Amino acid sequence: MSPVALVGGGKIGHTISDFLVDSGDYEVTVVDCDQKRLDHLANRPGLRKRRLDVTDVDALAVTLADHYAVINAGPFYLTEAVARAAVQGRVHYLDLTEDIASARVVRELAECAH
Repeated sequence: MSPVALVGGGKIGHTISDFLVDSGDYEVTVVDCDQKRLDHLANRPGLRKRRLDVTDVDALAVTLADHYAVINAGPFYLTEAVARAAVQGRVHYLDLTEDIASARVVRELAECAH
């Protein structure tokens, strides 16, 4: 199974984690600062939960380093912090944001990472 981190344990993150775990192809670590959101996720094989302030880029990078990729299902204002942690942790990054300014920051980070 490929280890994937998922930032955001809200409705969208919950749905994504269910799909990934149900596929049997991924071991998912959901990262969120809100313990209530994490508690709402079912305890099941293939799913881990990690309470963490994702604006702490260094701490998030350490968490991400053991994963193949990170999916950002958090709000747009967290995009830069999560993307920077992905670069620092050397993992692939996927974002669901439609925010243009955030997308530009991610593109710049990606260009500098290579």
